[in-house]
Parts: sequence; structure tokens; C-alpha cells
Amino acid sequence: MCLLPLQYFTVYAYAKRGKALYINLFVDSETDIVMSNNKISVIQETKYPWEGKVRIRIEPNSEMKFAVHVSNLVLSDAADIIEWKVK
Repeated sequence: MCLLPLQYFTVYAYAKRGKALYINLFVDSETDIVMSNNKISVIQETKYPWEGKVRIRIEPNSEMKFAVHVSNLVLSDAADIIEWKVK
């Protein structure tokens, strides 16, 4: 069995295209994404999959409109608790 470090998966956790942000994986992480010359901080707090709660904070540097797409990688009923905070 091959175990990969957690940092390997954070590369795939986020993506952007045009004015859309994609959250592909639920992983305890922080990242900054630049979109339309604006920095957007994305913070996930979770112990998923061991605990189902996922807290996602999205904090753009300044006001802007953009879409947020969240993967539906739900493997258990406990994972349906997502708490959002958008600045």
C-alpha cells in the first residue's frame, strides 16, 4: 500500500476558471486564489472523513461576484453538514 502525504491532495482541492471557484475535495487547508486581480482566501476546517462537519470560509480581498462550485463527494450522511461563511 502506498500512502501519500496530505499536501499531495491539496493540489487538487481547488481550481478556478473564469469567474468560478471550484472546491473539489474536503481537506483541512488554507489557500489564496487570484481571480480578476483580486485575492480570495479559502479556508477549510474539517476532520473529514472521520468527522462529517466541513466549515468553508471564502474571503475575497474586495467585493466581487463569482460562482462557487462544491464537489458532491459525499461518502456518508454525516458529510452533509457544511457551514459557510462568506465575507
